Amino acid sequence: MKRLFILVAIIFSFTAFLTSCEKEENTNNTAYTTNILQQGQWIVTLLKENGTDQTESMKDFEFSFSPNGNVTVTKPGISSSQTGLWNVYDNNNQPILYLNFNNVFIFNLLNNDWRIIEQNNNLIRMESTNNGWTDLLTLVRI
Repeated sequence: MKRLFILVAIIFSFTAFLTSCEKEENTNNTAYTTNILQQGQWIVTLLKENGTDQTESMKDFEFSFSPNGNVTVTKPGISSSQTGLWNVYDNNNQPILYLNFNNVFIFNLLNNDWRIIEQNNNLIRMESTNNGWTDLLTLVRI
C-alpha cells in the first residue's frame, strides 16, 4: 500500500510538472513574422546603412503591413501616404522580410531583403549584409 501511495505521488508530481510547462511559440518562421507585422503599426527605431546611422530620416513615419502585400507609410499630421511592397519568405529556415518602395527616395534605404535575427510580438530586429557592410533595421510596434 505504501508503494502504491508513493507511485501515485510520483505520477501526480510528474503530471503536474508537465502541465505547468508553457509551450514557447516558435518565432523563427515566416507565418509568425507575417502575422505579427499585420497587427498594428510599426516605427523604425534603428536604421544603419554602411555603418551610418540613418534612423533620424525615418522619424515619425508609421508603417502598416496589409495582407495584400502592400506596406503603407504615414506620418501623423500629414494627409498623404506612401505605399511599397512587402513579403516574408524563408531562406534556409531563416525568415526574410523583403521591402521595396520603388523610387520613393526617402524609403530607398529600406529596399532590401532583411534577415530577421530577433523578433517577438512588439519588436523585429533585422540585418542585411551587402558588399562587406552589415545594415541594421529594427521595427517596434506602436
